[in-house]
Amino acid sequence: MLGPAHRDTLAARVSVGVVEVQEGKYREAEEQLRGTCQAFVEAKLDVWERYSCQVALGASLAGQKRPDEAEPLLLAAYQGLRAREASIPAASKPIIERTAQWLARLYTEEGKPELAAQWKKISPDRGN
Repeated sequence: MLGPAHRDTLAARVSVGVVEVQEGKYREAEEQLRGTCQAFVEAKLDVWERYSCQVALGASLAGQKRPDEAEPLLLAAYQGLRAREASIPAASKPIIERTAQWLARLYTEEGKPELAAQWKKISPDRGN
């Protein structure tokens, strides 16, 4: 109804991708999220949801053991979210902490304990 490039439509697509990541359906999530992230770019929507999409895409790649692709997405997403933190609704602010958790996990799995420790300081694991 709103159209495929509307902010709310894209945010809904991100939500679907996030659920797929949470369910361990990393390949399905990647397919969904690549298109959605590209749609944010094409629509010139520089909003926090765009970076939330990058987090989910990075998480899907990390889940597929593709750290060279996941790392730059997660790092850029973290910076993008921090820069737009004031515009993120309170209920969605945990996305920043989850991004740091994904980075800590990624670096742990890659055998980079110093980097993992830095991200764990930013976002200690609370069993989420």
